[in-house]
Amino acid sequence: MPANTTTKILRLAGLATALFLASCATKPPQKVAPVAPTPAPAETIPEQPQMLGLNNNIALMFPIDAANPDLRARGLEMDNAARLAVELLGLNDVFLTTYNTGGEPELARLAAERAIADGNSAIIGPLTSANTQAVAPIAGRQGIPMIALTNDSNIAQPNVYVFGRSIENDMAELFDYLQRNDLRRVGILAPQNLYGDRAVEQAEAQAGQFNLAITNIFRFSGDSAEVVAQIQEFANSMRRESFGPVPDFDALLIPASTFTMQTVLPGLIYAEIPVKDIQLAGLGIWADPSILADQMMQGAVFPDVDNNRREAFRQAYAERYNSDPTRIADLAFDAAALLGTLIGQQNANEAADILNPEGFAGITGLFRLEEDGKVVRKLGMTQVDNGAFVQLEATEESF
Repeated sequence: MPANTTTKILRLAGLATALFLASCATKPPQKVAPVAPTPAPAETIPEQPQMLGLNNNIALMFPIDAANPDLRARGLEMDNAARLAVELLGLNDVFLTTYNTGGEPELARLAAERAIADGNSAIIGPLTSANTQAVAPIAGRQGIPMIALTNDSNIAQPNVYVFGRSIENDMAELFDYLQRNDLRRVGILAPQNLYGDRAVEQAEAQAGQFNLAITNIFRFSGDSAEVVAQIQEFANSMRRESFGPVPDFDALLIPASTFTMQTVLPGLIYAEIPVKDIQLAGLGIWADPSILADQMMQGAVFPDVDNNRREAFRQAYAERYNSDPTRIADLAFDAAALLGTLIGQQNANEAADILNPEGFAGITGLFRLEEDGKVVRKLGMTQVDNGAFVQLEATEESF
């Protein structure tokens, strides 16, 4: 990058150093607003758009009191991570207020109205696609930037940034790798759920751009026994089509969670699919250490950021909250660090452009917010190697 570039990539604090020091030092009390109760209906929002500049108040819209215990745990984890970012980066003039969405669209809508009435100039959250759709029109009318942590890029729009790892972005990174390694025939074994639907849709949409051919698409659903039986049918149909035991693909893409993979992998063995002769491939949803336990995953690849980027954050989070953060916490940390740093730049009368074309570097890697609300990420490829995640290629450091 040219040395005379005026606006450099915003390094979200040289995080490895900042977090290491933070974990060893005593911090002054953090100026954060108290957690707000479940929001009540707010007063009527003005009909005319009110274009607000960034002030020091940011709303966190997380399911901290959801009925579902797993969703509630994720909400508290995101809240912890966002507050940790503000503290570790020394953003003492940034105030965070948490509004419970309960994981429900109507509660999320009421929370957004309350957050705006309280004078917040930016929103981090919600987490789910349905909640984001409920909140987006409200934030849009007020011209308030919203960094939603969903990965549903279909709901991205100006000022509503889909910050979760999108299937679209992951698929492009994976297909680029397959093309460069001459793995041009791709089979797909996908669950019958929304994630599987979007993965198949993106695979079909992008294959031609990378000169790849989708040779087989098979969907599965149900309990363990049903999945194993369906994979057996997939293997049988594949053998009928190829007139033998050799698969008609070089790579098998399985866009499924690590939990689902616990059923799929035995199904591949039972169906006698020669996994060792093909490249197993997945998406960012595989970035979970539980997937390392199965020997069948040896050599499997998926797009991901360099884990070294998040190690300092993981250590700081674990020290503070006595638990390891999941990847959803990474997003909340980077979103809070981004908005908090932009507020600091604005307060110092410096350029603070959320659409900086050079992007931003955080613990989730290099990312750039687009005018249409999509977020482009620079990813590398990770491989499962002897029970560990190994970075195959260095993540690009510039757009």
